[in-house]
Order: sequence, then C-alpha cells, then structure tokens
Amino acid sequence: GQAIVLLISSWDLAGGAMALRGIPSLSSALGGLADAMSGAFSAAVADFSPVPYGEAKFKKEGASDGFSVSFTSNPDILRTLSLGRREGQKVLGFAAETAPDMGALMELVQGKRQRKQADLLAGNAVNAPGCGFGTDSNSMAILDKNGHEEIWTSQSKADVAWKLWSWLLRV
Repeated sequence: GQAIVLLISSWDLAGGAMALRGIPSLSSALGGLADAMSGAFSAAVADFSPVPYGEAKFKKEGASDGFSVSFTSNPDILRTLSLGRREGQKVLGFAAETAPDMGALMELVQGKRQRKQADLLAGNAVNAPGCGFGTDSNSMAILDKNGHEEIWTSQSKADVAWKLWSWLLRV
C-alpha cells in the first residue's frame, strides 16, 4: 500500500503539506488526517485569538489613552487530532519552547506530550543560541509515548527531521 503522511504547518510548504492559516481550517486538518498513516504538526497556528471588537476601524480620536484587546483560547489542533485519529495512525507534535536549559525543556515536553497525547513530541529550544527560528540548527528535547526521552543539542534541521521520522516509525 501507499504510505500517506500529512504534514500540517503554519508555514508555506510544498508537496503534500497543508498550511493552516486559521482556526476554521481545523476541520480541513481533521479531514486530511483521515487517509494519512502519520501526521506531523508544527507550532500552533496560535494559542489565542483576539476577541472581535466592533466592525469599524479603530480611530485615534476618542482613544487618547489607547484601548485594550482581549484574547480567547483557540482549539488545540494537536490534541484534537491526536484524540480523533484512527487506530494505527501515528502523530508527531512539535513545541517551540523557551527554557533556561535542556532539563527544563524536557520537563515542558513531558507535560505537553501527556496533554497532547502525541506518539512523539519534539520540543525545540527556540531561545538556545544559534537554534530555533531562522537558523539551520535546532536543540531538541524528545519524548515518546513509551517514556523514552533524548536530548539533542545543536543538530542540523535536516538531521533532526530524519531522526524524528525514523523514531516515529519505531514507536
């Protein structure tokens, strides 16, 4: 049979990837996962959205002291997809995190993997020097559903990707 993998990201990606641009796309993601063997879910579209306030443009006149914006929680895409998958499907989740060290990052990953119910969760230390967004390398804390954990310091993103997919196949 054909291996179908769904990669969901908030970035523009080529190939079979689906870019979610907003929370209404959650239903599209659920439909896309139906035929996939595995799914990889990068950083959330957004944890929070502004609560709509009015239908007109905000004007400086009448708001000399500024104004406040309230936020509401968005649906948890990774958790929703993890809990709604069919038997045999595998889910790899990513978490962009800031932590003082790799041990603290692993603690964040442990809690998040439990909450999200992913088979494998990869925590990316986005505040580590030379790692994270806009760089060619990542420092990662990885945990699988069986409790196996590893710390990967400053590896190329290509190496991280290959290792994560290989690990997901073994879980």
